[in-house]
Amino acid sequence: MTIKGRNRYIVVDIREEEEDDSTIVLLPDDYKKQDEMHAIGIITECGSCSGEYAPGEVIVFPRHLIQEFVFEGETTYLVLESHILCSIDGE
Repeated sequence: MTIKGRNRYIVVDIREEEEDDSTIVLLPDDYKKQDEMHAIGIITECGSCSGEYAPGEVIVFPRHLIQEFVFEGETTYLVLESHILCSIDGE
C-alpha cells in the first residue's frame, strides 16, 4: 500500500530525539514532560507539492501542525508544504 499526499500535503517520517536517562531527577507524580515545539521529519512522498522538496530531505515544522492517521494498522504523518520552516542539509 502506498499513501500519497494531496493538496500540497507531504508524507513524512517523524524523527524522534532519544532521551538521555543518565541523570536522575525527582519529579512530582503528576509531572508531564512537554513536547518540543518543533518536529524534525524525513520526507517520504511529496508528489503534490511545488517541486521544491524531494524524498529523503530532512525538514523542520511546528509539531502541533502534524496530521496523523492510522489506516490498516499503519500510522501516517502528513504536514502541509507551507508549514515547513526549513530543511537541513548534511548530518
